[in-house]
Amino acid sequence: MRSIATILVLLLAAPACLQAQPNAAQPDDPEEVIVTGNRDLLALRTRMLDAERQAYDVFNSLNDDRRFEISCTEQEATGSRFRNQLCQPAFVRNAAAEHGRAFWENLRAYHDPATQDINPPPPAVPYEIAVQRHQRAYQDKMKQVAEQHPEFLEALVNFVEAREQYEQARGMAAE
Repeated sequence: MRSIATILVLLLAAPACLQAQPNAAQPDDPEEVIVTGNRDLLALRTRMLDAERQAYDVFNSLNDDRRFEISCTEQEATGSRFRNQLCQPAFVRNAAAEHGRAFWENLRAYHDPATQDINPPPPAVPYEIAVQRHQRAYQDKMKQVAEQHPEFLEALVNFVEAREQYEQARGMAAE
């Protein structure tokens, strides 16, 4: 009986003993791992984003209409850690803020029992319409500033060239 127990213990312990011993057939672990990446692509992307900010900074210094003042922010998409630069004129940001405010006011009015006997808030102008109202004037202002100020036109050309170089390099990296 004792020999059967000894055999069972040895059989059960054998896999653990085998794992603890180094395998002579496998080569030694490498001392270092070298990861190669495309730093040129990162540099081109950084250059493109900087050129975009610079072009809009020049535009803002020459623009006299506050509706068209452009600001750039970095945002992360939900569920992602990658940050993207988003540059928008003030009228787009204001339309988005008004749209969100109207949504929450209507939601509160619908669900709040204290406001059920009061008239609901008037509907807000849809986001798309609010943006479209200013779009033509915004394009005209950009064109006017570009025609009157060569430094803005030069900054735009630098941005477009940087974006094309980045997109071309990105296309090659994907292949």
